[in-house]
This record gives sequence, C-alpha cells and structure tokens, in this order.
Amino acid sequence: MPLGYYWVVTCRNTALHHERNLLAGHRIPLGRTDGTAERPPLPNRLDVVCDDAVCRKSYSYDREEVFRWHGDVAPFLPHPAFE
Repeated sequence: MPLGYYWVVTCRNTALHHERNLLAGHRIPLGRTDGTAERPPLPNRLDVVCDDAVCRKSYSYDREEVFRWHGDVAPFLPHPAFE
C-alpha cells in the first residue's frame, strides 16, 4: 500500500515486537482513512489478530485504542468494523 493514513492499533505482544521496533511497537492496520476524518463509530471492543506472520496473536482492544497513523503498510484486508 502507498504512504497514507490508516486506523491502527498497537500489538500487545511486546515481547516479540520489541526487538524490531523498540520505540513504537508494531502497528496493526485496520482500515484506510485520511488526515482529517473523525474516528468512525466503533463497537466498545474490537477483536484484532496481529498481521505479523510470526506473531498472529489475537487481542481485544477498546475503541479508544484505535488511532490514526501516517505511514506505509503492507497490503491488508480491512477489519470488518472498517469495511
């Protein structure tokens, strides 16, 4: 995917991802957005599976943990809450 804005959460499997990205953790893309859109209405909890091929852990996130991030991501399937 090209450089752009995405709704993401940070994977909680810090033991695995800490080695690769010491400061920011691994961001899991949920959906594409733009620089000004408000967070869409979301359920109170989102179940998300890490997209990292080594990790693949599933965690539940509060909607407040979803944030906008600007950067490059590998191709991904949007989370059902963002389709």
